[in-house]
Amino acid sequence: MATAVGAVQIIRDAYRLVWQHRGVLARLAWPIIIPLVAIAIVGVVLKPHGTSLSPPPKAFTPIFLVLMFVWFAMSIPITTSAYRLFMQGSTARRGLRYAGEEWLYVGATLRLIGRSFLVLLPILIVTIGVITLLSVGMGAMTRLFDLPAWPIKFFMFVAVGGIWLLMFYVLTRYTLVLPAAAIGQRIKLSQSAKAMDRNIGKLFVSYLATGVPVLAVLWVISAVTALPGMPHPISIVLGVLSVGIQLMGMFLPIAALSILYRVLSDQPADLAGAG
Repeated sequence: MATAVGAVQIIRDAYRLVWQHRGVLARLAWPIIIPLVAIAIVGVVLKPHGTSLSPPPKAFTPIFLVLMFVWFAMSIPITTSAYRLFMQGSTARRGLRYAGEEWLYVGATLRLIGRSFLVLLPILIVTIGVITLLSVGMGAMTRLFDLPAWPIKFFMFVAVGGIWLLMFYVLTRYTLVLPAAAIGQRIKLSQSAKAMDRNIGKLFVSYLATGVPVLAVLWVISAVTALPGMPHPISIVLGVLSVGIQLMGMFLPIAALSILYRVLSDQPADLAGAG
């Protein structure tokens, strides 16, 4: 059965839900704001030059990894609460407590990662091998006949983009297990894949429309922060501002996936056996 929701509606409703529940989301997210702010401040103090996309120095890496692990562990109950808020209107907060839905969500995440790894590994091995051979051959031809280098660069750009799209496709096919777990339901990975095969384009467009603006703003903030002579206080303020943008970037995809799951779960033919 075809779904009654399009990409434009998903995008519009995702922004509307996040804005409508901004107060509740801020109260939900305050525990992870602390490590995010710490990451921003540490990044400014220990890495004053270069954007956030630059490789961090050795002194920054262990601190960054520890803070990111803390953030990930703390974000799970916040993420499940956000799913329940978007799908059921539940404003109940559990703090950082792991209840049944949180552990079900962890299990669903591990199932998603495990299946995606098994699917992607042989494909990526073959794909990367072929791309490497072609790039080496093209490089040899370029040097032998003194040809311009841009075709190789363009080929590598397209190839890397294709690999990322492939990874997105495989991972996204199984993501419906996440909102299901957040509300205490368990669906099979095959059920998610079957439903997403007919809706993955809508979700891809909605992710672009919600993710690209956030990434663009974060890149601008990062580039401004990295300007030579930028005072540390201003950089810290911008870093803290980026935390709010990151939280929006976190909740918008959750809202989009919640909207799609809610529509699909109302149509038994799309998610048969869910529950």
